Amino acid sequence: MNPTVTDFYSETASHFNHKYQTSATFIERYEVWTDLFKKYIKPSDYILDLGCGSGVFSKYLAERGSNVLGIDGSEKMIDLCRNANTRSSPNLNYQLQTLPFEDNFVEKNQFDVIISSSVIEYIEQDTLLLEQIYSLLKPQGIVMISFPNSNSIYRKIERIIFKMTGKPAYYKFVKRLYCEELITKKLASIGFKQEEIHYYPSQNTVLRMLNLFLPKPWTATLFVGVYRKN
Repeated sequence: MNPTVTDFYSETASHFNHKYQTSATFIERYEVWTDLFKKYIKPSDYILDLGCGSGVFSKYLAERGSNVLGIDGSEKMIDLCRNANTRSSPNLNYQLQTLPFEDNFVEKNQFDVIISSSVIEYIEQDTLLLEQIYSLLKPQGIVMISFPNSNSIYRKIERIIFKMTGKPAYYKFVKRLYCEELITKKLASIGFKQEEIHYYPSQNTVLRMLNLFLPKPWTATLFVGVYRKN
């Protein structure tokens, strides 16, 4: 049986979680996302963390008082989340779930905010999943969603290197890349309106030098967009 993206991240679950303490890129990602949480999310909100990974964002939001459901396709990731949640948190739950969702996953119009950090690029039926996200959100609900930036010089080089060497290993599971313009147009066709976009990281020395000469949409390897349901 050929390995899947779920198998890949299951094998690297603990290592992935550790990066939020050791990697400057992951630390900056955490800061970018949590700044957006402070701006858009209220303590009483119902949150779906779609592709929650090690649960770092789910835990953060639950500690601020939100009701959070974290879902992931990796059983090892979900186990990691549950084991890390050492004290009982009635407002934080984790569930093993494949994407796109089964029809009976939850009721429509249930969540105030849905977050998804670098997940959609691995989903073959990405349009269906984005439509499901729209249906799960309450009116005027928010989706915060990030992608590898296809306009990035680094991503263009990465694609060439993968074709030549088969590395980095994760790239074999990527179904498509997005740029800000493409995903914003796609989400607009579903019924979302863009609120704001942030490009990151910027801590890398090479990226800091490139940013002296080029705009961030050409240098940053990732971006997160905030979109509101019309």
